[in-house]
Amino acid sequence: MDTRPLFSRYRLYLIGVGAATLVALLLRTLALFLAFDRDIGYFSTATPADGFLVYSLYVIEALALIGSFSLLFFIRKGELPAERAPLSRVGLFGTGLCALAFAAAAVFLLTQVNTLPCPAIFTALAAICSGLGAAYFTLQFLGKQSNAPLLGYGVILAAALLLSVTYFDRYTQMNAPHKVGLHLCLLSIMVFMLYELRPLIGRSLPRALSVTSAICCFFCAAVGVSDIIAFIGGVYTDFLYLIIDLLATGFALYIGSRAVGDLMQAAPDAAAETTSNDTAA
Repeated sequence: MDTRPLFSRYRLYLIGVGAATLVALLLRTLALFLAFDRDIGYFSTATPADGFLVYSLYVIEALALIGSFSLLFFIRKGELPAERAPLSRVGLFGTGLCALAFAAAAVFLLTQVNTLPCPAIFTALAAICSGLGAAYFTLQFLGKQSNAPLLGYGVILAAALLLSVTYFDRYTQMNAPHKVGLHLCLLSIMVFMLYELRPLIGRSLPRALSVTSAICCFFCAAVGVSDIIAFIGGVYTDFLYLIIDLLATGFALYIGSRAVGDLMQAAPDAAAETTSNDTAA
């Protein structure tokens, strides 16, 4: 087991996750613009340059997924505090974006109940649960998280139902990067929320929360942000997917800021280290 202070180990872990996320975001954005066949909706590996971009993206995704579990090997059980740090300003922005994205999803789905290529019951339920998700993050934004555990399960159901709605989309192939990427985001959001809600019911598992936070933040940032850039650039045009991309981006900001806050809360030794350095200087 690593004997360095908790702050140093946790900081190194978050830096690694952040670096992998930025690399994946850059590679996926470049791949969408330079190695993406818009006619069929798949990445192309027809040229060496295209193949390098696409396969490099797959490699970094695999490494990031495996590396996210490394925290379990160098942070002992009970070292991380059970209580979460308060939301920072960036966290509040991410929370607000999540609330707005869920609200937009609810409105969009309600207006498209009879037009989306999926059973109307799925669309209606997805709209209702998206409204619950908007309420959960609105309470988070207002600093009333302790009042929202049941609404948090609405977030999980909303993610599951949004996945179901896009699953029935016959115009986007099942294994196309756009659909696969967003499904990974929604699945990671569901798992993350299970651990996000545990502290609210007195069953905190901070190490598991950190691992699921890393995985969810990685996928939501790499996929959500690159998809939004691709939408702006005209690569994608579907507004349902755009709303989910905005939702993923909000989650990435929210989770990333919460992780940094947890790092600072877990590091009383860091404050002492900084003070001693200032004194020495």
